[in-house]
Amino acid sequence: MKMATENLKNAAEQRLTARKNYIEERVKALPNDFNSLNEAHLVSLVKEFHKQLAYTEETRYDLEMKIRKQDYDVKTHFLHLKKFVSLSYRLTN
Repeated sequence: MKMATENLKNAAEQRLTARKNYIEERVKALPNDFNSLNEAHLVSLVKEFHKQLAYTEETRYDLEMKIRKQDYDVKTHFLHLKKFVSLSYRLTN
């Protein structure tokens, strides 16, 4: 039992570490002092963040649509299977 608990804790720590690494790779660090940046650099920074946000939202939308389609397909296939099983049951009895 202790070993299972330990394994779960290790797995959770590994997921947390992987998540932090993923975020560090994807998200650009913010400068510490915005007052020292000139206007052109700030505009450039905002454009980069806007581009990243647009890409992230686009990806999220695409994934949501993919999941909706898969859910629809699964429900449709389940209904067809249910009809088939019902028909098969009626034919055998």
